[in-house]
Amino acid sequence: MTTLNNDIINEIRENIRTEIGRILRVNKYISDIVVSSFDGMPIASSSNSDLEFMLAAVSAALKGIAEKVSATLNSGGMLKLLLEYEKEKIAVLSVNSMMNILIRAAKDAPLGLIIHDVVVLADKIKNKLSVKGVIL
Repeated sequence: MTTLNNDIINEIRENIRTEIGRILRVNKYISDIVVSSFDGMPIASSSNSDLEFMLAAVSAALKGIAEKVSATLNSGGMLKLLLEYEKEKIAVLSVNSMMNILIRAAKDAPLGLIIHDVVVLADKIKNKLSVKGVIL
């Protein structure tokens, strides 16, 4: 297992930001992407700092609620949480036990496209962590 020093953290964060930028260029339905720790600390995002912290906290809270429901129903860990509002859609995905991704998308965004992009991002993060020898 590799110790998370600042160089590794910054490299992983920069790789995540690059991938977030790629997704935003390709998928015009998505307005925000936030990768955060399980406790609501932003790791990388497409948002300004105020919105970034708020969305990271929302991601952690939603995952916490989903995990409580999961434990009560004995249905296993949360994989994806999809919310549809009058004006937008929100998807939260667990990267691993320590990280979440939250995506905000337009109301008319195809659900499959949102799920595809969030799963691809999660897989790239997992791959980068494993290449660096980081075990979370």
